Amino acid sequence: MTLSCTIYILKKLQLQYPQKFRVISKTFGNTLVVWFYNSGSFIMFEQPAAEVFKMMQDQIKMERIISYCKDKHNFSDTRATQFVIEIVERCNYYNNKSHFKHMPPANFVKIENSKLLASINYKIGNYIFAIAYGNQLLFNTIHPPFAHLETSKSFAINDFLELRECEESLLLKCNEELVEYFKKTESEFFKGAVFKKLYSLIHRVPDENWMMTLHASGIISENKAILFVADSGRGKSTLTALLVAKGYRLLSDDFVALDTNSMVYSFPAGISVKSTAKETLTEYFPELCNSSTKINSSVDTISYIPNYHCQLQVSYKIKAVVFLNYNKTGKFAFKKMIKKNALPPFLKQSWISPKPEMVGIFFDWFAATTFYTLNYSKFEDANRVIMQIFNL
Repeated sequence: MTLSCTIYILKKLQLQYPQKFRVISKTFGNTLVVWFYNSGSFIMFEQPAAEVFKMMQDQIKMERIISYCKDKHNFSDTRATQFVIEIVERCNYYNNKSHFKHMPPANFVKIENSKLLASINYKIGNYIFAIAYGNQLLFNTIHPPFAHLETSKSFAINDFLELRECEESLLLKCNEELVEYFKKTESEFFKGAVFKKLYSLIHRVPDENWMMTLHASGIISENKAILFVADSGRGKSTLTALLVAKGYRLLSDDFVALDTNSMVYSFPAGISVKSTAKETLTEYFPELCNSSTKINSSVDTISYIPNYHCQLQVSYKIKAVVFLNYNKTGKFAFKKMIKKNALPPFLKQSWISPKPEMVGIFFDWFAATTFYTLNYSKFEDANRVIMQIFNL
C-alpha cells in the first residue's frame, strides 16, 4: 500500500489526525492506562499501541506514526495502517460523550410523591436514620442487610432517605433533596448509590470526597484492612465470615468505599450468606438458623449475619487487595499480581469518581497498593495467607 493510498483511506474514514485528547494517564510496566475526561472511561494500551497513542498526543502526523509501525515493528503497509486506524477509532469512541450518556437531565425526571410502602428506622450507636421504601422490590433490595439495625423505639432521626420508582426511573432522595436516579434496569447501580450515600451519612464524609467504591468484602486487624475482590459466588462473604469467627473485625461485606486519602471505613450491613454456605457458617453463627430472606425468585435464598460492630467515623489503611477464587476441588495458589493484570478485574468491580483529580488519586493509590490472587479449597490455607499478609 502506498503512502498516498494510506492518506486516502484515513481521509475517507474521517480519521485524519484528531485534536489532542483530554486524558489522564499512568504507566505500569509496559502498559499505558488512559482515562478519558469526556466519557470517564479507562483504556489499557500495550506496546506498540501505547507508543502510538503517545505519538498521537504529541501531535505527530499520521504518516509518520504509520511509518514508525512499519519500521520499528516490521508491520506491512496494510497492517500498519489498520493498526493506527483501530487505535484512533477506539480513542474517538471513548472520547465521545454521547456513547456514555447515563440518564436524561434531571428536569426530565418526573418525581411523584406517591404513597410509600413502609418507613423503617435504623440505629447505629447514637446515629439514627430512616429509609422510606416506595415498593416491595425496593424494600427487598435494600432492607435485608440492615434488618438487624431496625428499631421500633421513637428517636429523633438524623437523616431520612426515600427510595422511589417513578415511571422508568429509580430515585434516591435524602432529606427531601434528589440525590441520584437510574433507569429501572440499573438496579445494581441504584443499590450502590444508596450504599454510598449511607457511607456518607454514617461517617460524615461529603459525597464528593469518595474517590471510589468497590464490590468487595473486607476485614480489619488493628488499624489495617485487607479487601477481597471477586465475582459473585466466588467466596468473598464466606471467607470474610469465617475470618470474623476467627477474631478479625468486619470492615464490610460486598461494598467498600475509599475516600480521597485512600482510606476505608466500616459498613453496618450484615454478611450475606447463600444457602450453599449456611450449613458451614451456622456452626460459628447460630443466629443464621432463624435468618433468611428471599430477595426475589431469580436468586438464591440469602441469610444475613448481623453486624453490630460498625465504628462510626473511623478509617483504616488498606494493607492489600486479594482476588479470591474458592474451588472445593481446586489447588491452592497464592501469588503477587503485576499491576497490568490486576487493573482489568479491579476496574470491573469498581466505580471511580469521574472527577479528574480523583482519577489522579486513584492512579497513585493503585500504583502503591499490593495485589494478590488466592485460589483455595481449605479455609486453613486461606487463613494462613491472611496472617502472612497482616504479618501476624
